[in-house]
This record gives sequence, structure tokens and C-alpha cells, in this order.
Amino acid sequence: MKSKVHLLVTILTCLFPIICLSFGKGYNYGATPLFLCAIFLLKETRIALSVPQVKLISLAFGGYFLVFVLAMLVHGESASYIDQTSRIVMALPVLLLLICYPPKLKWLMVSFMIGSIIAGCIALYQTQVQLMPRAFERFGPMGTTWWHKGYMPIQSGNIAMTLGIISLCFVLYFHKTKQTTWVIVGSLGALFGMLASFLSGSRGGWVLLPVALVYLVVSNTRFSLKTLTGAAVLLIFLIGCAASNNAVREHLRINEAINNISQYTNGDKNTSIGVRLELWKSAAIIIKQHPIFGLSKAQRIAEREQQVAAGIIELYTGAETYHAHNEYLEALSLRGLFGLVGLIAMLVTPIFIFMKNKNASHPELSAVNQAGIAASIMFIGYGLTQVFLGHNSGMIFYSFIMVTLLALSIRLKQNNSQLTGQL
Repeated sequence: MKSKVHLLVTILTCLFPIICLSFGKGYNYGATPLFLCAIFLLKETRIALSVPQVKLISLAFGGYFLVFVLAMLVHGESASYIDQTSRIVMALPVLLLLICYPPKLKWLMVSFMIGSIIAGCIALYQTQVQLMPRAFERFGPMGTTWWHKGYMPIQSGNIAMTLGIISLCFVLYFHKTKQTTWVIVGSLGALFGMLASFLSGSRGGWVLLPVALVYLVVSNTRFSLKTLTGAAVLLIFLIGCAASNNAVREHLRINEAINNISQYTNGDKNTSIGVRLELWKSAAIIIKQHPIFGLSKAQRIAEREQQVAAGIIELYTGAETYHAHNEYLEALSLRGLFGLVGLIAMLVTPIFIFMKNKNASHPELSAVNQAGIAASIMFIGYGLTQVFLGHNSGMIFYSFIMVTLLALSIRLKQNNSQLTGQL
């Protein structure tokens, strides 16, 4: 019976990265069956709550949710205010499930690669065949269809980038263990994931990519100096080619960004970046005035309208309702200091666990922890220009990816021989 449950858990876990970008609402359909399975087996898997690192991550994730509950009570928000954030609490039973029934690691590695390749293929099809201006738009040539509904260029582009960077971590594992076929598949996964992000035009997905890549280089210094030097030269060459290529600049909207900044300095703030800068300015003012608990969403809209009326900021009609386009400013302006502390604790605690569990002499454990740290770096970066966790797709993707990698890290650290034997 246990072997059948183990196989089922492995299949459900592997399905998540494969289908999360296969269609617009894929992240929902990938997470739901895994959550239901975790609830069904909760009586058996709750024993994992005794593990100190499980307690720590439960505290961080639960604390993040409780901050939203506190803000809801303080600001008189409706119950829907905490609905989206509840996904992070829903992921905790999955953490327990995956510790007790760890998915087959090689299967999971390959599933990330497949999911990343699928994302790249979809992005290519949408931009080159359907001639959509950006991959993962909500509207296709035929309008909104079941396939397009749920996509968002920035959110989906960031998800694709995460799949790509995780695939790259697993490429390093297959390279170390001399599994050439999977090195090729994984390399395609890494490239296609980044390609999908590129075709989505989500510039924020590239902000901390260099940091993640440098981390991976430093963490794999056991490669020969020749290999690392070659990789560095190739990376610099590719970045140089990309930066000078008009098509690349157009897709990443680099020229548009430069023009937006120029227009902003000349007084035209009605551009993509101009609006962001004005929203950041507005958030900074609100944070200064309400540092502890922030404001409710309705109060923030009213405050922005007053700022516009006073000439402090410039926003076109309707932009007053936008989020802050920065995860950290959003947390501070709506939930104050409590919000920022809760957000940082949630983002940093997994990194602490991955760092503590790292073991260079154990290739599988090393690969999982590197994937977790690299993904965490990327998630932190997304928050600099987007409220990634303010969308259902971002909250679900972050929660389920993190608990998957954390569960494997914890289980591998505890019982290496048991899980290694299942590869």
C-alpha cells in the first residue's frame, strides 16, 4: 500500500512543474490534487511536525499568513483579504506529505526540465505562430480561450524563469554524475525556461539572475578552473550579444525602458516605468505616515487620490487602484512593519534551511539545496519590480515549489541512503 501511495505522490508532485504553464490555470490544477492527497493522509503525515526544521518553516509560513489576518482585523478588510495568502498555509500539509512520502528525485528533476521546455515551446508558438506581442498574454488571436485564461506575461514569465534556473541546477547534478542524456535535456530546459521569460517581456525576471548564476558558479568550485572559466566567458559573450541585439532589446523592452526613464526626467510620468516610480513614491509617503500597520486598500486609494490632487504624484485615472509594483513597498504600505518582517521571514527562512542542509559530498542533497537557494534568490528579485505574491499564480507557485524542495532537502538530510536508493 505504501509503495502505491509513494508512486501516487511522486506522480502528483511531478505533474505540478509540468502543467503549471501548459495552460493559463495550470498552477491551480497541478496544486489541487497534491493538496487533497496531503489532507487525506494528514493523520499519518503529521508526525513530521516534530522535525525542528518543519516547525521553523511552519512558523515562517504561518506567521506570514497571520500578518494578513492581523491586517484584516486592524483595517476592517473583508475575509477575501486573506483568501489568496491562505495558499501558503495550504502548502504546509504538502510539506508533511512529501517528507513522509518523498517523490522520486530523478523523476522530479526531469519534470522540472519538461515543464521548462513546455513553457519555452508555448512562448515560441504564441509569439511566432499566433503572433502575440508577448508570450503568456491573457488574450489570444481568438480572444480569451480556456488555454489563455489565467496567463499573465510578468507572472508567467517569472514562473518560466524559475523553472529554467531550477533545471540548470539539476544540469549541474547530472554533469557531476556523468548522465550525459539528462545534461542535454536539462540544458534545453534551462534555455527554454529563460527563453519563455524573455519572450514574455518580463524584465523583472532578469534582475537577480546574475546573482543566482554567480551563486551557482561559486557553489560548484569543484569543477575544473578550465570549465568554470569557459562557462564565465560563454556567459559574458551571450550577455554581450543579447544586449547588442535589437530583437532582444525589443522583447525585453530595454529601449522602451530607457525612453521611459528619459520621459520621466523630462516630466512625462505617464509611461510604464513612470507609473511604477510614482507608485513607489506614493508608497514611500504612506509608509512614512503609517509605519506600523500601514493602510487598508481603500484607504490607500483615497490617500493616492489626495496625493494626485495635491500634485505630489501624477497618475492617470484608474492607476490609483494599482498595487505598488514592489513586494516590499506593498507589504510596508498595507501591513506596515509587521508586513515587511513577515515577508522577509518567509523568503529567508527557506534559504537558511537549504544552507544548513547543504552537503557537497552528497550530489543529490547538494542539487536540491542549490535549486532551493537559486529559486529563492529569483523570488526575492521578482519582488523588486512586481508584487509576485500578490497574485494567485505567484502565491501557489512559490508555496508549492518551496515546500517540494524543502521536503526533499529535509528528508535527504535525515536519511540519505533511503531516498538515494529510490533513484
